[in-house]
Amino acid sequence: MPISGQRGKSQGMQTLPELATLYLRHPGITKPLSESLAEAAAVCFSRHHTAPISMEVRNESVSVTREVTWKEPDARELAAWNNQIDTTELGACGVSLAAVESELGLFAVSRADVLTGADYYVAAAGTDSLENARRLEVSGVDRGDEGDLQKRVRLKIAQVKKPSDESAIVSVVGFRARVIRIERVT
Repeated sequence: MPISGQRGKSQGMQTLPELATLYLRHPGITKPLSESLAEAAAVCFSRHHTAPISMEVRNESVSVTREVTWKEPDARELAAWNNQIDTTELGACGVSLAAVESELGLFAVSRADVLTGADYYVAAAGTDSLENARRLEVSGVDRGDEGDLQKRVRLKIAQVKKPSDESAIVSVVGFRARVIRIERVT
């Protein structure tokens, strides 16, 4: 269920922050939501991989590798998360929040409302208002390859530009491809 937030054992590789404890660091996330996002991500990863895996995080032109590990979902968890679309979307939210935390130092302060072109508002640590927050749009690709991820990034960039001229961040998680793409949109 939880994705590890410990320093990776293989070659000192850093891991993504732990999803089940996002609520401890992100004021816009509750404990039950953290646990749900972690569980959804574990189901998504387990569709294609056995833990641990290395995952490439591309923050525009910078690329790092992060270790990801999870507890194999049991039959009950698999049944609870049997809707592939919803599970991929929520798993991607958890993984994206962890990646934006580790790569950009930003934390969820609130869920975004409909028609904002985003899923969350994120801001620097210690910020609990939307005044200095940026929109974060998240998407997940379950089985796609690099080409599918690039198409989804372009689609999401267009989406965040439509309702607002404010800057935003797009994060797309490729579960089978083992890639997280983060793009700033200005």
